[in-house]
Amino acid sequence: MIEKKVLKRIKKIDFEKIYKEEKDAKTKERYLAFVHLKDDKSVATVAKIIRRTRQTIYNWIERFTDGGLESLINDCPGRGRNPFLKEDDFEAVREEIEKLQDQGGHATANDIRDLLEAKFSVNYKMKSIYDVLERIDFSWISGRSKHPKSDPVAQEAFKKTSNPRLHGPCPKILI
Repeated sequence: MIEKKVLKRIKKIDFEKIYKEEKDAKTKERYLAFVHLKDDKSVATVAKIIRRTRQTIYNWIERFTDGGLESLINDCPGRGRNPFLKEDDFEAVREEIEKLQDQGGHATANDIRDLLEAKFSVNYKMKSIYDVLERIDFSWISGRSKHPKSDPVAQEAFKKTSNPRLHGPCPKILI
């Protein structure tokens, strides 16, 4: 049973409006429970509606009584494995990849994986290299590469002295 003074506090807050504006799913679920409690539904009924145990609903009520509305906000960090590269390393990785591209025109995923292992002592699988590139805002799609020893003047001279038919549109073949 909820104490009357707690119920009065619940009735003063517009949980329905807060519920509609909330983006986080867990917090939204807690607000929904309080929407039902505000409508004078019992804890057991609210637990059935939300498909949580009565104890969970009581825990949320206790959190609300102790800390107010802010205590219902989901503040748990995300789950999963911590990334091999720290946020601080991302800029250094970006610079190293740019250096690698400057040396040979383009870098393959194997080149980037070898670079990460040599310079940052992290071992990524091939499929994870693309995730790393996305995290550092690097586009995998690149323009046509140029060989570092290419000579643009010699290329233009070759175009001028070579057969002109090679540079025009393909002739139409009638069958």
